[in-house]
Amino acid sequence: QYGGLLDQGGNSGVEVGNVLMDNATGAILGFVGGRSYENNQNNHAFDTARSPGSSIKPIIAYGIAIDQGLMGSSSILSNYPTNFTGGTPILHDGDKGTAMMNLQEALNTSWNIPAFWTYQMLQRHDVDVEGYMTKMGYKIANYNIESLPLGGGIETTVAQQVNAYQMLSNGGVYEKGHMIDSITDRTGEVIYQHKSEGVRVFSRATASIMDNLLKEVVVKGATTQFYSELKNVNGAAASADWMGKTGTTDNFADAWLIVSTPGITLGGWAGYDDNAPTNSKTGYTYNAQYMARLTSAIYNANPSIFKTGDKFNIDSSAIKASVLKSTGLKPATVSVNGRNVSVSGEMVDTYWAKNGPGDTTYKFAIGGTDSDYQKAWSSILGGH
Repeated sequence: QYGGLLDQGGNSGVEVGNVLMDNATGAILGFVGGRSYENNQNNHAFDTARSPGSSIKPIIAYGIAIDQGLMGSSSILSNYPTNFTGGTPILHDGDKGTAMMNLQEALNTSWNIPAFWTYQMLQRHDVDVEGYMTKMGYKIANYNIESLPLGGGIETTVAQQVNAYQMLSNGGVYEKGHMIDSITDRTGEVIYQHKSEGVRVFSRATASIMDNLLKEVVVKGATTQFYSELKNVNGAAASADWMGKTGTTDNFADAWLIVSTPGITLGGWAGYDDNAPTNSKTGYTYNAQYMARLTSAIYNANPSIFKTGDKFNIDSSAIKASVLKSTGLKPATVSVNGRNVSVSGEMVDTYWAKNGPGDTTYKFAIGGTDSDYQKAWSSILGGH
């Protein structure tokens, strides 16, 4: 009934797929297969496999890096302009990059270069990325594609993406999505009963750190108007603790939004079956408006599933530390251009799933070239 919102800005007949999942059990509570079964019989919730764009970054890049103890919540990543090995610049909406930034900012704006460098780091450390992804049912042919953490070389369904965020919202335990809980015969005997086979993918600490980073992504709304729309249409639903992530592919052919509360995860994809481009506002505005109204309708039908009284809190097993805001690591003496500099400045809290932050080193960030660090240090040290 709200699908018409997707046809703004010159779009016509944009298709949609949605899945609503219970975080604790993986039970699929509802789905939208498309705009109109009469016009299009494709089930866009379960059968349409498309590139997930940036919605894969917290799963395949940042989440795994945190789980491996290679990154914390205040880690610094390079967003200096860089290229793929073939020489093609890594762009973000046509932008070539900026400078060093923290993980929160990398997620909020969904910059591509920090995710690229994070995945390079995982490969350099021989991290078993395939092991993580296979636990959640992803089938990826080649894990060496450089654009993999940006959604390149991955095709996935709404149900699959929702299941990955169910894992994040369920303390790192993946419960495979299912439609049927039990079947009874005519005498009342149960002949089939769904059995939970929860698989731990991330540690509790990792999941909780990721959830808290993704809260700001939704609430600040740099990549989606979903939260401000939801506040407008249903303040009670907006009062839940929300986290989530967007994803967009080239020419806005795919618009993804996956959002969770402690109780449920709701995912959405919008686009055309033939991969035709959509209006540039399809994800940021139109799909956000559509999903806010869908969320409101779900809330009005059954508010209890949202668990509005619960919060995404940092798990007690996470390691809390104080680090330099500029480097994401502890204050230390660093050799910069041949002289020893005692690096100090504003301190911030950080959370790590394991290991904890080390001392600041010359190459303190994830990624970046020698010339990037020259620029970064001159910015950190200013006139010193």
